[in-house]
Amino acid sequence: MPTAAMPQGTKTANLSFRSRWPGGRNIAPRSNSSNSIAPGESKNYSSWIPRPSPSSTSASSAISSSPSPALTWTSAPRPTSRRCLSGGGRGIKFIGPLHSYGDSRYFPLYDVIRKHRGLAMFHTGFLAVEIFNPGGIYARNDYLDITHMRPAAIDRVARAFPDLKILMAHFGNPWWEETWTVLKSHKNVYAELSGGTAKTRSMVMWQRIFAPGGKLHAESASKLCFGTDGSSFAPDHYKDLKRMTDFYDRLYEALRLPEEIRRKIDRENAIVLADTGA
Repeated sequence: MPTAAMPQGTKTANLSFRSRWPGGRNIAPRSNSSNSIAPGESKNYSSWIPRPSPSSTSASSAISSSPSPALTWTSAPRPTSRRCLSGGGRGIKFIGPLHSYGDSRYFPLYDVIRKHRGLAMFHTGFLAVEIFNPGGIYARNDYLDITHMRPAAIDRVARAFPDLKILMAHFGNPWWEETWTVLKSHKNVYAELSGGTAKTRSMVMWQRIFAPGGKLHAESASKLCFGTDGSSFAPDHYKDLKRMTDFYDRLYEALRLPEEIRRKIDRENAIVLADTGA
């Protein structure tokens, strides 16, 4: 899944969500031909790939070798998106916007994804300081405002595009309740719990969110997706998978989720979101 830094953003690494298939199969496979994703967009396809600074970590260096394109939107965002989605892409992940995700200037881009039956995946909530800040791995000239990525912004997108498939990544850390409200209020909005914070929160907190008053809100829980926030191209990526698998298993038990909801989270929702009908 291509990753998009919003207009005038920087190229960023792609961290796709995954489904717990036997053998760790990726439900949203990348195109078999990297050149087919957006022909003619760049003289050298390697320029689409994020280039971490020399001081970056080994994990970031490994991510830089990923065949997944990272797109910037300094020009022609809609034609670029059309070529990505027509060339085998299942969707686009948005991260680090200069304006709120709900800003109307982004609506034509969301409409392109909707028309291709693609997935709009949004990084929601906090983003590590070293990612976009001046001197960071993917440095740019302006400072990031994480309120542009609040779950409340997704509410406006979902109201405007009720048939656009939307996935909120990282469950809006630290705006957990806000994320749940958006999740339960829009049928086309899904969420996943990957990242560095959700798995550290108390199961009591998750029980209060998904089972208010002690009664499971099955509709919202059934729209979760399994995710790791890890990359197959990073060293020791299996450790991220193990940590997140353990967390989701604890969550299933804490919420006493029935088997049919567990199957949706583990694989079925990812299949639905990745299906473009192509």
